[in-house]
Amino acid sequence: MSLEAEFSNGDGLLKVVRQGSEVVWLDEGRPTAAPPLADARLAGCYTIEFTDLVTDDTTDQEIADRLLREMAGGYDIDAVLAGSFTLGKHFGRREAEQLREAQRKLERTRRRYEETQRNERRLDDLREQLAEARAAGSSAQACERALEWIAARRRLEELRRQFEEFPAELEALRGNEIEELAELREKRARARRRLTEAERETERLERAIADLGLGTSELSVADLEAPKRWAQEMRDAEGSRRKAAEALEINEEAQAAALEELGGRKPSVPAHITPEMIAQVEEELGRKRHVEGQIEAVEAELRRLPPAAGNRAEADRLAAARGELLRWLAATDRRTAIELQATVFVLTAVASAGAGVVAELTSRLAWLLVVPLVAAAWFALRAIRRRGRERDDARRRFEQTGAEPPAPWTEDSVRQRLGDLDAELAAAHEALASSKRRLELQRELEDLKRQLDLSAAALSALAHQVGWDPAKLDASFERWLRLVDRYDRAREEVVRHRGALAAAEEQEARLRGQLSEFLAGCPGDYGEPADAEGFSACLADLERRVRERDDDRKRLGEQARERERATEEISELGDRIARLFETAGVALDDDAELRRRVAMLPEWRKVRDAVQAARGDAEGAGRRAGELLE
Repeated sequence: MSLEAEFSNGDGLLKVVRQGSEVVWLDEGRPTAAPPLADARLAGCYTIEFTDLVTDDTTDQEIADRLLREMAGGYDIDAVLAGSFTLGKHFGRREAEQLREAQRKLERTRRRYEETQRNERRLDDLREQLAEARAAGSSAQACERALEWIAARRRLEELRRQFEEFPAELEALRGNEIEELAELREKRARARRRLTEAERETERLERAIADLGLGTSELSVADLEAPKRWAQEMRDAEGSRRKAAEALEINEEAQAAALEELGGRKPSVPAHITPEMIAQVEEELGRKRHVEGQIEAVEAELRRLPPAAGNRAEADRLAAARGELLRWLAATDRRTAIELQATVFVLTAVASAGAGVVAELTSRLAWLLVVPLVAAAWFALRAIRRRGRERDDARRRFEQTGAEPPAPWTEDSVRQRLGDLDAELAAAHEALASSKRRLELQRELEDLKRQLDLSAAALSALAHQVGWDPAKLDASFERWLRLVDRYDRAREEVVRHRGALAAAEEQEARLRGQLSEFLAGCPGDYGEPADAEGFSACLADLERRVRERDDDRKRLGEQARERERATEEISELGDRIARLFETAGVALDDDAELRRRVAMLPEWRKVRDAVQAARGDAEGAGRRAGELLE
C-alpha cells in the first residue's frame, strides 16, 4: 500500500508518505519527526463521527468533489471533460496497439481451442478411416501418418493447456527474485539504521549547541575580529605603559645623577648643547691631541738629524770620477786584450800561409780565401789600438774632475781607488738625504702648527658659545659638555616618557571600555577582566563556543542531508521491492506466494520447452501426413 498526504501547518508544508509499513514525515522536503497528537480533551475538534458522514448538508458535495479530485491525482475530471481541448495526433496509439495485440492473442487462443475440439471430434472418424485404409492397404500408411499428426496436435494442445495454467508473470521472473528481495530489504534496513543514527546525531548536536549557551545569538567569528584587535592593541598599550614607566624612572635617576655630578646646580648654558656640538668638540680635541703628538714626533726627529748640510756638486764630481775609473777598467780588461792579440796572431799566420798558396794558385778562388783573412787581422789590430785610446781618454777625464788619482795607474790601484770613491759618494748621498729630510720636517712642522692653531680656534669658539673658559680647552671641557648634554637629554626623556605614559594609560582605558561593552552584549558571564590577557582569554572562549556552534551547525546540515539521502534511499528501495512483487504478480510482502512462483520456474521452463518441442513435432507430423496424402 502506498499513500501520501500533505498538511499546511501555517509555517510550511508537512508531508507524510507511507510505503507498505514504512511511514516517513517530511517538513519542507526534509525528514522530521511525526507531529505530536492533540490532547485527548481536544480530540473532538479533530474527529469526524459517523453521523457527520451520513448526515446530508451543504458540504457533502464539496467534500465529494474534493475526494474525487484528489483520487484523480489532483485533477477535476469533469472540468477537464467539459473543457474544449483536442488530443494529440498519436494520443493513445500505444495503448490501442497493446489492446489490438491482446485481442489477436485471444483470437489465436480461441481458434486453437476450436481446432482442438474439431480434431477431437474427428478422431473417431479418422480411426475408422484408418481401419478402412488398412483394409484397403493402399492408404494405410497415410492414415498412420494422419493419426501421428493428430496425436502430436493433441499432445501440443495438452501441453499448451498445462503451460497456460501457470501464472503469466512467470515469464518476467529470472529465478533470483528471493535473493534480490533479501538484498533490497537488507539495503533498506541499512538505510533505516543510517536514518536512525542521523536522527540520534541530530539530537546530540542540537543538545551540544544548546549546551554552548549561545542561545539565539548569531554572533560569528568575523564579529570577533575587531574585539580581538582591540585586545591586542590593549596588550600593546599595557606594554607601552610599562615601558614608559620604566623609562621614566630610569631617566629621572639619570637626570638626578647628572645634576649631582654638575654640583647640584642646573647648568645655565647660553646655547643648547647638541650631539653634533659634542661630536665636534670631541673631534677637535682628538685632532688637537693628535696634532700635538705629531709635532712632538717631528721635533724629536729633527733633533736626531746631523747638523751638517750636504753638497750636490761634490756628490756629482765624485760620481763622475767613479764613472771614469769604471771606463778605464773596462778598456783594460786582460782577457779581452789577450783574446784580441791571439786573434791577430792566428789571422797573421793564416794570411802568411795563404800568401804562399796564392803564389802557387792563379785561380780566383785562392784570392777569395786570402782576402777575408787579411781583413779580419786588420780589424783586430784596429780594436787593440782603439782600446788603448779609451784608457787614455778615461784617465784624462778623471784628472779633470779634480779627484785624487790612483798611484800608480795600474788595475789594482784603480780598483782600490774605486772602493774609496764609493765610500765617499755614499757619505755625500747620506748628507744630501739628511738635508732633504730636515727641510721636509720643517715644512711639516709648520703645517702641523697651523692645524693646531685652527683646532684651538674652533674649540675657543665653541667654548665662547656655551659659556666655557677658553683657557681650559682640555678634557674637562668635553666632560662638562657631556654632563650638561646628559642632563638635558635625561630631562627631555623624562618629559617625553611622561607624555607616552599618559597616552598609553588613556588608550588602555579607552580599549578597556570598548571590550567591556562588547562582552556585556555577548551571551555568557565574563565579568570584568583585569587586563588584556583576561580579555583575550574571554574572547578566545567566546570564539571557541562560536566555532563549535558553527561546526555543529555544519554537521547538522550534513546530518539533514544524510537523513534526506537515507529517506530517499528507503523510498527508492521500497519502490523497487514493490515493483519486484508487481512484476511477479504477487501482493506486496507476500513472500510465500513469491517463493511459490519462483519455485514454479523450473517446471514452467520445462513445460515451455516441451511446448516448443511438441510444436516442432506437430509441424513435422503434419508435413509428413500432407506428403503422403498428396
